[in-house]
Amino acid sequence: MEIKELSKHKRIYNDLKQKIVSGEYPFGFQLLPEIELSRQLSISRPTVSKVYQNLQQEKLVEKRIGAGTFVIYQRERKAGLLIGLLLPGSGESEIFETIGDQIMKKSQERSFHCLWVGASVNEPAVRRQYIEKVCQGYVDRKVDGVLFSPLERTEEKDEVNDRICAMLARANIPLVLIDRDTCSFPARSHYDLVSIDNFHAGFVMTQHLLDQQCRQLIFLHRPFSAPSVDMRIAGHQYALTKAGLPPTASQVLIGEPDEEAFVATIPVGSPEVGIICANDATAAALMSTLKKRNVTIGEDLVLVGFDDIRYAKHLLTPLTTYRQPCEAIGAAAVEILLAKIENPNRTPVQVHLLGEIVVRESSFFRKAG
Repeated sequence: MEIKELSKHKRIYNDLKQKIVSGEYPFGFQLLPEIELSRQLSISRPTVSKVYQNLQQEKLVEKRIGAGTFVIYQRERKAGLLIGLLLPGSGESEIFETIGDQIMKKSQERSFHCLWVGASVNEPAVRRQYIEKVCQGYVDRKVDGVLFSPLERTEEKDEVNDRICAMLARANIPLVLIDRDTCSFPARSHYDLVSIDNFHAGFVMTQHLLDQQCRQLIFLHRPFSAPSVDMRIAGHQYALTKAGLPPTASQVLIGEPDEEAFVATIPVGSPEVGIICANDATAAALMSTLKKRNVTIGEDLVLVGFDDIRYAKHLLTPLTTYRQPCEAIGAAAVEILLAKIENPNRTPVQVHLLGEIVVRESSFFRKAG
């Protein structure tokens, strides 16, 4: 082998080895076929073959007849990883309790430790004040990674979320977002994100009400809601457009569902009204206020929610909702964070999991007679 080829051999060998050992080429990754790599790098095939042989001798790759060359090296994961949970919404929505429980379960299976501080703060203003202190505590503890569901329902949510992300970035702590992004749809942050497909969920729930012959459809959410709600609204509006009912700004109502003055602005009666609430908690509060105003669900209007929290089926009118796959969200978030800890330079991913509609009484008009 000539000196020039020897130099190329060493450079290619070192480059491939570094990518394998760093985790950029993970276990099971298939290397390019020898002939393709030789063409790509303008070197002889025997040189590439020699590189692959050297990698195989070091037990970094394995050549499988008729299949190709695959990475068999597995990095030893750091023992006793410490992961911090920032789930400020768990005081308001039980989906975060279920997600958190699944993360704790995975910590036993995957041998890491969890810190979950301030899990059940109910008031948005209190969560806003508390969450940064919790995050700073995680930084001081030098956690290996953080699973974060960005703050919502407070005017300063964007600033607080940005400060938390910046705090973790300065400390070089890997971060995976759960349920929602830190910026409004259609913008996208550069962090890994695990959630349901909120656009699809909004479409599904709106289509369900269209199937019930609703022709005046309203999407209702509280002020300063999460970006995931924007995606549900987009799916809702797409369903309307597809049905030949061009959406208007007046069909998106923003307010507190337990305030009678706000609820009084909601049209009832004919044409048949359907309300898509941003989540089950909003739907439950709206049901209570509608009852005070002598508005009957199933006669004057129908409504649906999202999440399928435990009491959704026990409401005065059992609630049709979109069930979140909470356990799958928690499990996926853990795996993505562990991969991020192992290889901080990996490309961020966005994982959208499918939930399912759970049909109950609240989305049907009662037939006369």
